[in-house]
Amino acid sequence: VAFDLLDAGDGVAGILSASSGLGGVVGAATAITLVGVTRLRPAIGGAAAMTGIALTVLAGPGETVVAMVAVAVAGAAVAFLHVAGRTLVQRTTADDVLTRVLGVLEGTGQLGLALGSLAVGLVAAGAGLTGAILVVGATLPAMTLVCWTLLGRADRAAGAIDPEAIRLIRRVDLFAPLDAPAIAQLAANLRPIRARPGDDLIRAGDVGDRFYIITEGCFDVHNDGRSIARRGPGEYVGETALIFDVARTATVTAIEPSVVQGLGRTVFLEAVTGHPVAASVTRRVADERRSIT
Repeated sequence: VAFDLLDAGDGVAGILSASSGLGGVVGAATAITLVGVTRLRPAIGGAAAMTGIALTVLAGPGETVVAMVAVAVAGAAVAFLHVAGRTLVQRTTADDVLTRVLGVLEGTGQLGLALGSLAVGLVAAGAGLTGAILVVGATLPAMTLVCWTLLGRADRAAGAIDPEAIRLIRRVDLFAPLDAPAIAQLAANLRPIRARPGDDLIRAGDVGDRFYIITEGCFDVHNDGRSIARRGPGEYVGETALIFDVARTATVTAIEPSVVQGLGRTVFLEAVTGHPVAASVTRRVADERRSIT
């Protein structure tokens, strides 16, 4: 585009690459709005259409500023589409096979990238650069229309995630760095647990199998008869044993009627260890808490 459509040089090629990258960052950041959205098909269709429109504009009269905007919009739309599609896959896949499904998705995605890279060269050789851009711009919206009914079925099968569960996950500092699919996955796996005064939610020395977010009541964290801390609504317990793969380091007892939301060990660890920032924050918090038990 920089050389053949804009009659420019390396500098403009770099600017277009930067525009695409900036658009991708914006699109990925905007995708956080997908958390809690009941139906993802409209978002997928809108992003596909936006990509097609942007590439059609790119193939038009050669203006550098117009090309920059078109490339940025296409980058944003593709990033948004990627997150929306990944979120829909996570919503419709059972946890015990999710890792395998995502692995297949990554593999087929790389295969598609390889085949597309080959195909666009062949199309450009036959139809010219402008023709190739128009073909690529039309392909994504066309394929989305072909899959429209299947996307609708997937949307209906996914079901809605409780908005309150989404808000609860977002309030936990350990999960703040996570993207939309990971937040939705955590919210979908929350399980409520009630505790009466005197009930032990966690016992020191036990195997750590869950992470708990407190939604109601209050808990005393203690060890060897020494009270360490009180935890109330919005706070959490149970991360240390999971992160360091050790026995529970303290006992957590309800001191009034309380409710927590539990997350299984595997779901919790996959979410926080799969994101470098979240993993760092979680390890730091777990380190601090382990040092005072």
